[in-house]
Parts: sequence; C-alpha cells; structure tokens
Amino acid sequence: MTPPFPELEPVFAAVRNGHLDQALAIATNIAETADGPLALEARRHVGLCLFHLGDYASAVPHFQEVAEARRDRQSWFVLALARTLAGDPSGGAQDFEAALAAPEPPPEAGERQLTEHFMRFDYMHVLADTWQWEAAKEQLDRLTDAVCGLSRHDNAFLVERGYPVLQDLLQGGLRVLEIVPDSNPIQWLTRMRRSVDADGRKKVDQALVELARRIGPPEQRRGGRGN
Repeated sequence: MTPPFPELEPVFAAVRNGHLDQALAIATNIAETADGPLALEARRHVGLCLFHLGDYASAVPHFQEVAEARRDRQSWFVLALARTLAGDPSGGAQDFEAALAAPEPPPEAGERQLTEHFMRFDYMHVLADTWQWEAAKEQLDRLTDAVCGLSRHDNAFLVERGYPVLQDLLQGGLRVLEIVPDSNPIQWLTRMRRSVDADGRKKVDQALVELARRIGPPEQRRGGRGN
C-alpha cells in the first residue's frame, strides 16, 4: 500500500516489518509537528497503531479527532470498533450509526468495500468479543434477513454485492449464538437452509454437520442449549 503522504513512508515501513511500537512513535512525532491534512492522517495512524497494539481506550481520542474532521464512513466505523472494544458500547453504537449514515466510499482495487453488510459483520464480531450479546444478535438478524432475501448465494455474487460470503456468515452466526442465552442455532441454520439456493444449502448442511459434532446428538443435549 502506498502512503498518502511521502512523510508517512517510515510509518508504513515499520508496520510492514512488524514494528508497531516504532510506527507509533514515528506517527506520533509527525502528528505533533506537522499540520493540515498530513497531521490528521498521521493522527489516524497513531490510532491504528494503538488499536492493533490492543490499547483501544488510547486509540479512541485519535480516531474521534479524525472522524469529527472528516466525517466519512471509514473514520466513524473504526471509531465505533475502538470505542466498543474500550468498554463504551453505547458510544460505539452512536459511532456505528454515524458510519451507516455516511456515504459509502468508492471501491479501491484489492480492498474490501466498506458496505453496510460488511460493516455489520465486523461490528457483530466486536460486539460478541465484548459480550454485548443482544446487540450482536441484532446485527446477526439484520444480516440474516438481508442474505436470505437474495436470489443467489455463491461467493462471487455475495462479495460483488458487498456481503460476507455465506460460510463466514454461518461461522460468525454460530459464534454469536453460542453466547446468546436460550438461542437455537439449529433453528437458525434451518431457516437459512430454507432461504438460500442450492449452493448455499450445501454450506448450511456442512455447518449443521459440524454443529452436531460439537454439541452431540439430541439425546445428549438434554433438551437443548436453553435448559
């Protein structure tokens, strides 16, 4: 990836070499000594370095400064993820709504498009990671409704239209349902199976087999997960 400013090349080089602490120090220095768009972009990379180092709380103010200045989808979305992971799910939800309301950016070669459905998928995982199970289930339900309403479910069709591939959605959905009280993953998979095409049904059948291996046959489940 080419840096948007040549001054940021040392930051990119440090990241490529796996030296996040070095990248953080360089980006911080640029953010504090430069001005204008370069300083703001450096501030974004400070946040990204902190985010990937796991210091979500420290990343939030940097991402917030960028989001309030640019007000674009990517900035609001990464702020939503960081704020949620930092323990502020309410603030993260507001940032996520701001990301949804912002225009979808144009596609970039080699990059996953920042569509509503890809954002919901990533946000669902972060909510599950922070045990916000009701909110994670809400995102799963929205994704399920959207995918079930499509006419095709092969990978190329889904990705071209900005949806996660079905196998990823099935794995992510089962992961979410594992933390949702009184959930019924078999019922969810059965609904998916009724709604997808032949290609999708093969993937759902595989997910059903894998689920049965994990939780055992009905007589071993003592009436299901909710009991």
